[in-house]
Amino acid sequence: MKIKFKKMHGAGNDFVVMTFSQDLPKDLASLAQNMCHRRFGIGADGLMVAAPSETADIKMIFYNADGTVAEMCGNGVRCFSKYVFEEKLVDSKTFVVETLAGPQYITLSEKNGSVSGVRVVMGKAQLYAKDVPAITSHDMFEDESVQIGKDEILLTSMRVGVPHTMIFDPSFTDETVRSIGPSVEKHDVFPENTNVNFVHIIDKQTIRMATWERGAGATLACGTGACAAFYAAYRKSLVGDKVTVKVPGGELEISKNDKDEIIMEGNAVRVAEGYYYYE
Repeated sequence: MKIKFKKMHGAGNDFVVMTFSQDLPKDLASLAQNMCHRRFGIGADGLMVAAPSETADIKMIFYNADGTVAEMCGNGVRCFSKYVFEEKLVDSKTFVVETLAGPQYITLSEKNGSVSGVRVVMGKAQLYAKDVPAITSHDMFEDESVQIGKDEILLTSMRVGVPHTMIFDPSFTDETVRSIGPSVEKHDVFPENTNVNFVHIIDKQTIRMATWERGAGATLACGTGACAAFYAAYRKSLVGDKVTVKVPGGELEISKNDKDEIIMEGNAVRVAEGYYYYE
């Protein structure tokens, strides 16, 4: 089977993107595992499929690299938005994307006939522990002391499209992300597992962050994670209402509006296109 695709990335978080057709395999989870494999496939953090929507302008179907379904992906929705506009699946620079996490409101900026940036109104963070979900005796999962290996670590969790857990650690390293991330991701207090964001507050306008993504592992960027890290820091009065989040793959601009909705702005880059041969 020959499947047409495009490879894209947002701040280094990379994806395979395609348009839905009846000719695609029915098992998209297995397709995602195969296409996203970095040795035997194209290599990506996730697979996105553009499909018709009954409630919005277009629908985004998203699978992590391990074949699990994700409700949303911040960097992914930017790449998806560039893809559907340039493929003429939508005809306006402002449109709505249906996701399992709810509608995402998109505004594209264009330069020399190509999409140069994407602004996404991500909606409000869900702060209650039951919505993350996270197991605690408190209403919210904030600064909860959790045993990770031999250490007690303070965790703060919320849902921004998908579950996110923040660890505020100014000295985190790549080794920290890879050694602690998996244990937090699958800890018993998170029934649906969680994405794990390591956060360093540089100043009131700047955050450094790295993410261990649920279902994908260490990635170069995480859009929903940047939103969650910003909002957690904002609630602690550590930052103002607009920040630059520095991730290993680049930078994202995150802010909030008067309705307490989180807004993400960043790039979306087309890397390659071609055909994948799937047996």
